[in-house]
Amino acid sequence: MQTAPKQDPGTIVFYDAYGVFINKGTVGALPDMLTFTPNGRYLLVDNEESPAEYCPDGAGNPEGSISVIDLRFGASKVKQSDVRTADFKQFNQENIDPSIRILGLGATIAQDLAPEYIAVSADSQTAWVA
Repeated sequence: MQTAPKQDPGTIVFYDAYGVFINKGTVGALPDMLTFTPNGRYLLVDNEESPAEYCPDGAGNPEGSISVIDLRFGASKVKQSDVRTADFKQFNQENIDPSIRILGLGATIAQDLAPEYIAVSADSQTAWVA
């Protein structure tokens, strides 16, 4: 679930097949795409992020991220500590490939990277983010 404003952390909500609320957890800004690992152990969430209309100094521009929710004990037992979020801050100090364009005016690399899609290997051991 997107929040208002959409730059704030989002929420993942679990319902049963009848639409009855089960549980929820907080993830990164603007959760977009969800995918379960084939073994059902994890739910992966791409937190796309979206900057405020105009933020020349980077203010109002959240960072893109990926959240991993451990479902080992089932959705009803998920605690916030079972939600881990990986960000892209480590790339802020890196020299990235020049073919990667940073479009946000005044944005850091972590603020500009906006994951759109997650693919998971058949053995549930590896995930790719685009």
